[in-house]
Amino acid sequence: MAVTLAVLSGLSQWAPSVRAQEGVAVKRGGVIRYGHFQEPACLFGGWVQQWYLQRQYSDNLVARSDDGKIAPWLAESWTISDDKKVYTFEIKPNVKFTDGTALDAQAIADNINGWLSNDPDLRNPTAAPYLSDSFESAKAIAPQRLQVTLKTPFQPLLNVFAQSSQGILSPSALKRGLAVNCENPVGSGPFIVDKWRHGREVTFRRNPDYNSAPATAKHQGPAHVDGISWKFLPDQTVRYGSLITGETDAHIRYPGHCMERR
Repeated sequence: MAVTLAVLSGLSQWAPSVRAQEGVAVKRGGVIRYGHFQEPACLFGGWVQQWYLQRQYSDNLVARSDDGKIAPWLAESWTISDDKKVYTFEIKPNVKFTDGTALDAQAIADNINGWLSNDPDLRNPTAAPYLSDSFESAKAIAPQRLQVTLKTPFQPLLNVFAQSSQGILSPSALKRGLAVNCENPVGSGPFIVDKWRHGREVTFRRNPDYNSAPATAKHQGPAHVDGISWKFLPDQTVRYGSLITGETDAHIRYPGHCMERR
C-alpha cells in the first residue's frame, strides 16, 4: 500500500482512529518502527527531512486540511484587519510544552520574533525568506491573544504558519542554544524526543498530556501508541528488506517520496 509520506506525520496519532471508524478495533500501545532514507544534521530546520521529524513533537499555530483550507490548531480562531496587515489569534488555553512551560501568546510571539531575528540560535531559515519583507512584529496583547502585524499585506501568511518547519518550540528550551536544541528539541506535540542515536535512529515517546491536536485530526488527545522508532536506513534494499522481515512497519521509497507500510 503506497501513500504519501505526509501520512506518517499523523500515523500513530490519527490512523488508529480512522481504522476504528471503519469498524476495526483501535490497537493501543506498541511502537511504530519507521525506516527513513536520510538523516538530518538537526531535528528541526528548513530541510524537508527535518520537517517530517518536527511534525512528531511540535504543534503549529494553524493547520492546513487536505483540500488546502486553513484550520484551527494552537489558534482556535483569528481575525484579519480590513487592510490585511493585522492578524489577531485567540490561542487555545491550558496547553503546555513538554518541559512544563506554558504555551501561551507570549511563547508563540517569542518564536515568531526569533525566526525573523539575527540570532543564529533562534532564526528560522524557512520562515525568514517568506516573511522578512512584510513582517513588522508579533506580540501578546493578552495571555491567550496574539497579534501579528505586517508592514505590507502578505496573503500566504497562514500557509507559512501551517508548515511543519514553523512548529512552535519551548522558549525556555530555546535558551539552551542551538546545539542542544538540535539534539533534543522541545515542543508540545503528541510525541517527545527521547534519544537521537546518530547514524541509527531517533526515538520518540508518547506525550501522555497531549491536548492540542489540530481541528483536522480525526483523533483528539494523546496518541494511541507508546512511541516511534524513526530509523535511518539509507540503502533502499535494506529499507525494503526491513519491511519484508518485519523489522520496520513502514518505510519510504526514494525517489518519489512515497511510503509503504505493512
